[in-house]
Amino acid sequence: MIYNRKALRSKKPAYWLWRGALLVLLTWVLTDLYIPTRHNIRQFDPGEVARLETEMWRSYYDKNPALLFWQLAGGLRQQFHAPFWRSFGLAFQATRAAFVFKQGQSTADYQRAMPVLVDYYRAIQELSSVPFNTRRVAALELNWWIIHRQRDRYTYADLADALARTSAALYSQPVASFATYARLRADAMKSCDEAGQLPNGATEADWNRIQTALTRAWSTLHTVVQEPRPLTAPVYSDLTVRSCCMAWRNCCRAVSTGKPKFWAASSGVQFLNRTASINALAGTEAGSDRGEPAGEWRGVVTTCPADVSRKIGVSVDLGFCLASNAVVRAIDISQMNKG
Repeated sequence: MIYNRKALRSKKPAYWLWRGALLVLLTWVLTDLYIPTRHNIRQFDPGEVARLETEMWRSYYDKNPALLFWQLAGGLRQQFHAPFWRSFGLAFQATRAAFVFKQGQSTADYQRAMPVLVDYYRAIQELSSVPFNTRRVAALELNWWIIHRQRDRYTYADLADALARTSAALYSQPVASFATYARLRADAMKSCDEAGQLPNGATEADWNRIQTALTRAWSTLHTVVQEPRPLTAPVYSDLTVRSCCMAWRNCCRAVSTGKPKFWAASSGVQFLNRTASINALAGTEAGSDRGEPAGEWRGVVTTCPADVSRKIGVSVDLGFCLASNAVVRAIDISQMNKG
C-alpha cells in the first residue's frame, strides 16, 4: 500500500494532465451522444447552410469523400442544430442512404434506401422541437432523389415541385409557400449539373453563381418557416368575455349614475382583473414590447364598450382598457358627458 502511494506521487504532472483531458473528452462525447436535446429547426443561418451545400457539391465533383463527409456533418450542425459528435452519426446515415441509392438501377432498387432515410429523419426528429412525420418526409426526400437522377424522364420543374413537397412535410406548412425556394434550389442544381458536364468542370465563377442561387433559396425558406405573431385576437370562452363586459358595464353605470367613487373604483378593479385574465390567456401584456396596444386586448374589448355605450350612453375610449388608471379615465369620460 505504501509502495502504491509512492508510485502515484512519482507520476509526472503530464500523466495526470492527459488522464484529466481524456476524462473531459469522454464526458463531452457521452453527453453529446446520449443527453437529449431539442432545438427549433426553423432557426438557422441560411447563408452558412448555402455555403456548406455549395462546398459539398464541389467536393462531390472533385471526388473528395473525406472532405464531403466533414462538410455534411457541418451542414447538419447548421441546419438542424445537431451536437458535434452526433452530427457525424447523422452524416454517416445520410451517406449510407446515398450510397444505397447510388447503387440502384430501378425504382425497386432505390426503395432500399428508404429504411436508412427513415432512421436518418427519426434521428433528426429527436433533435427537433418541431414535430413532423418522419416516414412521409423520408419518402418525399427519396422521391426528389429519384427525380433528380432520372433527368431523362423528369424536368427541373418536377424537381422543384418535389423539393417544395419535401419542405412542406418537414415544416408542416402549405406546399405553395415553398414554391420560390424550391425553384431557386432546383435552378442551382441545374447549374451544378450543367457545369459538371463541361470538359474542364465548373469554374470558380460557376461555383460563385451556384452559391448565390443557393443563398437566395435558403434565405427564402428561412423567411417562410418563421412563425409570425398572430395578428388576430385569439378565441376566448364566452364566459370570460361576458365577465369582462359585465364588470365594465358595472363600472360605467357606477360612474354615469353618480355613485360614490369607491363604488366606481370597486367595479373598475373587477374590470381590470377580468381583462388581466384575458391578457394572460392571450400571452401578451398591455403595452407590449413594441410600445403599441396589444391587438388581443383591442379585439376583445372593442365589442364590449360598443354594447355598453348603446345601453347607457357613455362615450368610450377604446384604448382606455390598456391603461392602469381605467377608473379615472371612466370618471373623466362621465365628466365630459355632463359638460
